[in-house]
Amino acid sequence: MLYNHGPRSSQCPGTGIKPTVGNTGRGGACSSQPIMSSTAVVPPISSDLHSTEEGLISAVSSLFGTEKQIIKWIPKGARAHCATLLTRLFNSVADYHNSLVGWANLLSFAFKILAKPSRGDKARNLSNIIAKRCNNFDFITESNLRAGSLGDDSREVGQSKNSVTESRRKGDTQENRLAKLVSLKIEEGNYKRAVRLISSGDRPTPPSAEGLRLLQEKHPPAHIDRLIPSLPSNPQLGADFTTEEVLGAVRSFPPGSSGGPDGLSPQHLRDLLSVEGAEGTLLQALSSVTNMITSGGVPDFIQPLFWWKINRPG
Repeated sequence: MLYNHGPRSSQCPGTGIKPTVGNTGRGGACSSQPIMSSTAVVPPISSDLHSTEEGLISAVSSLFGTEKQIIKWIPKGARAHCATLLTRLFNSVADYHNSLVGWANLLSFAFKILAKPSRGDKARNLSNIIAKRCNNFDFITESNLRAGSLGDDSREVGQSKNSVTESRRKGDTQENRLAKLVSLKIEEGNYKRAVRLISSGDRPTPPSAEGLRLLQEKHPPAHIDRLIPSLPSNPQLGADFTTEEVLGAVRSFPPGSSGGPDGLSPQHLRDLLSVEGAEGTLLQALSSVTNMITSGGVPDFIQPLFWWKINRPG
């Protein structure tokens, strides 16, 4: 008689298979508890590559456009959980850079794990929330991508910027906004920016036709006859960066530096790298991804998302 082992969403690989010699009884190697490993997982081979690529671009572009509120610092109690998960995602992309599933999981990491929790009536511990998200991370499958989805936990994981804007009511004066912004820069350690905000008399200019004209003169559109040079026939591949160089590059970002469209910022990486140090597996995985990118390993299907930006009207 054969039994199912493990939860329905993550059953044991031996489910439905006869036990091998020396692997029977209660002392078998199967465990009902999911194990979070830092090693990459071999992705499945897609049977419908075209529809999967379209689903990936559609799902990730939609996720980038939601403008979720991302926490600026990762709580110390959750950093080890985040570092283990992010290491696994980095390794998956570095080892199988043509895997759509691997890229989808990596690009959705910040939105799924680091989104600000929705405001509730009772206080909750942020470290526990982030750690629980890491342990319950919903790995994307090819069926999800073909349906244009990034899994169940990418829908409502936190509050959006629109909800924060709508929540602003009376009392939110220009002086209060300036005070909050200065306090934020001080918390980030960007003291120069805080001093500039306090001492500067510059204020946003009201929208006007004259202001639009001046901006257009300062930033004219590209000429219609411009010529884009063709790619070299033998491109020079980038040199390999050591882990020390990658760590130095992460630490070189000024405090408060913004992240990319996926929401992952240099401060997030600094928080997670501080857990393991220069000899940790996260830094090695990050270095592997960096060298893969600089050597031209980014696949064609991911390039529109890799250099993606939000096009705002006007």
